[in-house]
Amino acid sequence: MSTQYFPPGCTRYSGLTPFLGTQPMNYDRAKAIRREATQSRGGFEGFMAWAKDHYTWDMWLREVNHLPKSTAKAMLSLLLMRDVGKDNELGLLGPPPTPLADAEALPGIKLLDYLVGWQRLANRYAWYARACVDLPDPLKDPLPPLDVDNYAGFEVAKFFKPLIQTVQYKIDSSSVVDVIASAVLYVFGYLAKKPSRYSEDVWQQTLQGLFTKPFPLARWVMRPTDALNFIALEYTGTGWNGFYPTPLNLADLMGRMAGRCFDPAPGDEDDSLYATPWEGVESQEERMRRLSETVSDPCVGTGNFIWPILNRFVFGHFTDISQNKVLTTRAMCAVFAPWFTNSIFQLDSLADFGDRAKEKIAAQTKAYHEQEGAALLGFLQHVDSLESDRRDAGAREQLLAEIRARGIGRRLSRQVEPWLALQKQLSGSDLPEMQSAAMMVPTLNPIRNEFEQTQLFDQYALIGKEK
Repeated sequence: MSTQYFPPGCTRYSGLTPFLGTQPMNYDRAKAIRREATQSRGGFEGFMAWAKDHYTWDMWLREVNHLPKSTAKAMLSLLLMRDVGKDNELGLLGPPPTPLADAEALPGIKLLDYLVGWQRLANRYAWYARACVDLPDPLKDPLPPLDVDNYAGFEVAKFFKPLIQTVQYKIDSSSVVDVIASAVLYVFGYLAKKPSRYSEDVWQQTLQGLFTKPFPLARWVMRPTDALNFIALEYTGTGWNGFYPTPLNLADLMGRMAGRCFDPAPGDEDDSLYATPWEGVESQEERMRRLSETVSDPCVGTGNFIWPILNRFVFGHFTDISQNKVLTTRAMCAVFAPWFTNSIFQLDSLADFGDRAKEKIAAQTKAYHEQEGAALLGFLQHVDSLESDRRDAGAREQLLAEIRARGIGRRLSRQVEPWLALQKQLSGSDLPEMQSAAMMVPTLNPIRNEFEQTQLFDQYALIGKEK
């Protein structure tokens, strides 16, 4: 297996970057456009006829999380065929004879599924970045939801098998899920370097295993589910060590009970429209109060009770006595619910309380934020070295080729530019104790993508860009 260097935060700051840049959704206006086009044109088929000429990338980027997956793929297919199908430079569609529905982003992974999955994830990170600056009114800028598959955990976990088979004989079996979780935290920018208990060989093989066939990380992103839970079940044992994970369907029921007031009222929406849980809550003060509520789990395990609430709550306090479970749950949240990632602590809920609990939480919080800041700095230094060292043209071209392979034609210099400003801020001093590096990212100029460079937004604009 060829060795490839993965800087800390490479997925968060490079892999997700091509998908970022969306503005707040402007929910009322987007839905009004859909309703008017649907009702005036005679239902969903009439809406699709209207969309061929008037639907925008801007609108799709904002509403993709709020649409059923089949509808999100249909709208993306329309946009690709209308605006990108004849442009081979983006590398999206492959040879012209390939039908779009069969086009692959990676071997065995359909292009439409891949782009919808990553865009939905990126929208959640974009919302999180905005919320770090100023918590938004959830009706005007709703949290982009994810579709959680309660029954796919075992199936998605199978895609991690080749990775596991590569490293399981080089480490203790109980450490298998630990090294995978650590690698996920590393590529999402919550861990700055290799944990000392793993050899360099095991660490590099784990990182490469996330991104090589059968591409377990990409498959997990496209199908959010409790995959790490099933890996923990198999490799850390059950029963005798007290690990009894709650099935997701039962956890979902309890999560709905905890967040029952957030469920949207039943209406007469059809498949071309959508509802947010905040409709019907007329008072902005009440919406902000509910969004600011904190959910707690003193025995979080592998995070199964987080899955049903990750579309409803953004403040949490989660603990577990097992560092193994804390690591696993933080990795899951790093991918799907970044606002919870630094709110998961290793504590004995029966013995750690009062000042002792506060001291442990403060120490772990400080360590989390230091790691996140160091990971961002490590990524920036890596990208800066590729940009500044002209002799390393091969590495620069390889990175550019990878970006293009994801369907984005951004120039490397445009990708690097905003991060360099942040690097200057970080290189002189450490981050404040309680400030996450993510809070600093939204202050930078947004990276404009290839679609904006070709002015497709302006050509079909229906929703004005905020200044």
